[in-house]
Amino acid sequence: LKGFMEGKSQLLIEPLLSPEELPAATLLSRMKSLYEPPAIRIGEPNRSTTVTESFFDVALIFVLSAVFHLPVSFAGLTELSLAFALLWNGWVGLTFFNTRFDTDDVLARGF
Repeated sequence: LKGFMEGKSQLLIEPLLSPEELPAATLLSRMKSLYEPPAIRIGEPNRSTTVTESFFDVALIFVLSAVFHLPVSFAGLTELSLAFALLWNGWVGLTFFNTRFDTDDVLARGF
């Protein structure tokens, strides 16, 4: 907009980035979609469930259904209790973290 401000009839628009900086800028924008640093998400209105959260919910249900089909015996009840406690503890910790800090980027979906 330099030309317009100086009273010239032609409008000059300068690019924000030089041609040398452009490939680095596109690479940086791609890297941002690959990794986002965790940020607190309390108070975020209308937050939807991420793919990672849905995957771990379905995985927990699948494992619990397999655990509950063990034979009924004292050893089976002990194994069921131990497996349920471990799975529940892991799921609650992951849910607690994802509810507050999940980023839903490519790296988070990969792990």
